[in-house]
Amino acid sequence: MAIVTVPKAVVQVTYNQKDISRSLDADFISLHVTDKLNGESDELEITLHDAHDKWSNDWYAGKGDTLAVTIRDDLGVLDAGIFEIDEIEVNGHNPQTVTIKALATGVSHPLRTKNNTAHDNSSLAKIARHYANKHGLALVGTIKEIPIERSTQYQETDIAYLKRLADQYGYVVTIKKKQLVFSEIASLKSLPTHLTVQKQDLSSYRLTDKIREVAKSAKQASTNAQKRKTHKSLKQAEQSGEYLTSSDQINSRHHASNDADASLQAQAKLDKANNEKTTGDMSFCRGRTDIKAGMVAELQGFGVLSGRYQIGDVSHTVDRSGGYVTETSIKRIDVSPVLSKTQKKDK
Repeated sequence: MAIVTVPKAVVQVTYNQKDISRSLDADFISLHVTDKLNGESDELEITLHDAHDKWSNDWYAGKGDTLAVTIRDDLGVLDAGIFEIDEIEVNGHNPQTVTIKALATGVSHPLRTKNNTAHDNSSLAKIARHYANKHGLALVGTIKEIPIERSTQYQETDIAYLKRLADQYGYVVTIKKKQLVFSEIASLKSLPTHLTVQKQDLSSYRLTDKIREVAKSAKQASTNAQKRKTHKSLKQAEQSGEYLTSSDQINSRHHASNDADASLQAQAKLDKANNEKTTGDMSFCRGRTDIKAGMVAELQGFGVLSGRYQIGDVSHTVDRSGGYVTETSIKRIDVSPVLSKTQKKDK
């Protein structure tokens, strides 16, 4: 059996803009960083040996201090970003360890505080700009000018409200490097294929195909009491003669300003439901600094489940020996085949 040598990863960590990589080296156990696609901030965890109480005493990290991380291997450099220390966990005994947990900078306490706010005669872009300005973030991404007559944030954190609103209109939102990033799901799907994945590239994988849980249509209905008018829209899912879809219909009664608004919301509901049809996760045989959340992967050699998948959250883990593992969640973004018994016989 051939032995494959995988290049070790090199991790660089800076603390409040000072390189502390050598200081960490003697006590380093592991580093885990997660690149999030939607609704949450990127996360960092560093676990250290603390047999002599160094990291839980004189070198105890300050809450709110910053860490920056890069991972290097033969594929390139992963700039994981800048993180603000949020939590420190001490575990004992024999040996005692300290785990430093941090969130991407920009995810401040006010952003995670529940609020009540009403937005009248606005738009999705204006609301996004409002929260970006409120928290000192740069707004990144192309947001269509979608009029919103009224939208209410009630006892929600700002980031939870933005995620709900983005979901309602077919967008994903996240915070990266002091940027509020809005991405239209339809545009992510149309991205070119970034990488090809075959079974031999993976140490493990799981694919789940929900054959019976495919929505055929989505109906959006909203009644404007003041104008005494109901705005409705019915959207049908894309189908292929080879594929089966259920007759399930998704019904929603979110507020809609007009028929066009109702149509956008119905399409977003339908897309979101059917995006969950074929999902999974993959663990690569080696670390992959070249993989990022939102990329498109082409799965080959997986039978009827081969096809284009969007990469969701990506986690990178490096251990003391330099061992490096990358894991991802995935969702299928092309038409997912479900062959009937008759069609299988015909083939």
